[in-house]
Amino acid sequence: MNKSKETLAVVCSGTGFTSLAIRFIEEKNNLEEKDYDLLAIPGSIHSLAIASRRFRLHRKVLEEQISFLVEKHGLKRVFVLEHENCAWFKELSESDKAFFEKSQDDVFKEALQLIQSLLPRNTLVEAWQAREKEGKVEFEKLN
Repeated sequence: MNKSKETLAVVCSGTGFTSLAIRFIEEKNNLEEKDYDLLAIPGSIHSLAIASRRFRLHRKVLEEQISFLVEKHGLKRVFVLEHENCAWFKELSESDKAFFEKSQDDVFKEALQLIQSLLPRNTLVEAWQAREKEGKVEFEKLN
């Protein structure tokens, strides 16, 4: 049996972003691909907090995937990475877009709380957002 990975990275599945997020996680934490699990989903963890019926099944699947990794891999840390100008948000219904625009910080906090509720208490959760500044992508810690 393989050694437990103990680390999970939850990232947006956008093709340009995923590779940047992986590189950031690996360099910041001295990890290799074999050292962590990767869960790439449209919109990163924001889809967990969507109130829309359209995404309830998506949310349930994510909760089950995270719970499985907690149980089977004994997660000790989770990295959540998102980015500005995510295409996933463009596909939301108008009511969901209004929800995000009014309370984006609250939505993110709710999504983090949902993930933390699925994890053992001593699990470290770090949230990061990629932002473009002066032509370069920088990751800013959110929690």
